Amino acid sequence: MPIFISFSKLLHLSSLEANTTKANISYISLNLSAMDAYHYEEVLLSNMLVEDGKLIYPCPCGDLFELSLQDFAAGADVAQCPTCSLTIKVKFTHEEKAHLLHSEGTSVLIASSV
Repeated sequence: MPIFISFSKLLHLSSLEANTTKANISYISLNLSAMDAYHYEEVLLSNMLVEDGKLIYPCPCGDLFELSLQDFAAGADVAQCPTCSLTIKVKFTHEEKAHLLHSEGTSVLIASSV
């Protein structure tokens, strides 16, 4: 049995679907932004080890979170596990960072706010 629908009704349904899709996309984008800001844990720099030019810290999956000293010197503060999707945020002072990089022989210009 065929179903008949008016053209104006069809346009109305299409616009509802389009608006719903836009709302869903906005919601998904919002959730992804919130997810980007989430880290498994915040770890003090003093609790991390340096091995083979990388800051490392144990991951619950059994592997290690890693952050290269070059990336750390360039401003990165998030270590990632190569096995799973977890990340940690490395917490430190400018003095701790400068001391670690100096002791590891990594040169970096650390900018500080005045």
